[in-house]
Amino acid sequence: MKVLVSTKTSLGRETGYPLDFNYVPEGEVVMPLFAWELLGTAGPGESCALGGTQTHRATTIFKVVERKITLEKLQERIFKALSRQGFIEEKSNSWCSVDQETGRKVAWGFARAVSRAAERFPEEDILEKHRVTFQSRKNPSRKTRVIVRF
Repeated sequence: MKVLVSTKTSLGRETGYPLDFNYVPEGEVVMPLFAWELLGTAGPGESCALGGTQTHRATTIFKVVERKITLEKLQERIFKALSRQGFIEEKSNSWCSVDQETGRKVAWGFARAVSRAAERFPEEDILEKHRVTFQSRKNPSRKTRVIVRF
């Protein structure tokens, strides 16, 4: 299935936010950033970023690729990443964490959102994100809105 991965190819900054950043290794699968997406703490720069599932770093530049992974495996990868980051606990005792059952729902919503966004663009397309809108940098008129639901 198609997924989004980090890339260092920015294609310049003709539109959108003036600065790109990428702290994620090339090719790492990316996902929505928990606190910024769910807790509403995103500022203008953060709302355009996705995070690496392994490194937990952020990037504003991502590419559509085909990977041998199922939606369920992507959900599990995201669930583990959220757990390692401390956002999923056995029993939530914090304003910024959730219990395991809710965490699985969040991971499922994130996995579906990433796969829906990737499916709407051709393979190897370079994308940027502005809150809930993903836009092609190769063809700026191509964009789609993806809402995270769980």
